[in-house]
Amino acid sequence: MAYQKYLSSIYASFNLQETEHHYKERNSSIQVTLLDSKRAFDTVDHIGLKIKINDLGINGNLWKLLDHMYRDLKSCVRCNNVTSRFFSFERGVRQGSALSAKLYLIYINDLIDILSTSGKGAVMLDLNVGCPVQADDIALISPTFSGMQCMIDICYNYSVKWKFEFSPSKSQVLIFSKRTETIEI
Repeated sequence: MAYQKYLSSIYASFNLQETEHHYKERNSSIQVTLLDSKRAFDTVDHIGLKIKINDLGINGNLWKLLDHMYRDLKSCVRCNNVTSRFFSFERGVRQGSALSAKLYLIYINDLIDILSTSGKGAVMLDLNVGCPVQADDIALISPTFSGMQCMIDICYNYSVKWKFEFSPSKSQVLIFSKRTETIEI
């Protein structure tokens, strides 16, 4: 849902709130892990992005445009009227580009699919609600500790494969429970 027209963080928040309420009504707890992608836009691997674009069946002129946009990129830095040498880079989507947000969504879309089909996330009325996304933030929601650990492992393995990281300092673990006893984690 991140970066999509007519959608906002309110939807991800609503999803989390309603899921918490659903499980509390059933006297059950949920675990929530909030993951923040570390420098999300800056770490998108160009080769990986092209693989994902191709896997979506994007071809023809649109494929050529995207391929050329992210081929042999060079940049330089200018500070106090002094310009550095040009250098190559193979990571990151163009900052400020209208396409960058969509390209980032393409880059992480199959992670969301893997999480959704893992069977480990929270479910309400046969609807998987276990991984709402807002921008570069992913909320993992599971009714079990083992399910949560599996979802975290999926995210970790995916991030290693596709060459990005989650920020430990910006990630959080929350437990929502109707019960009053302390839950050891």
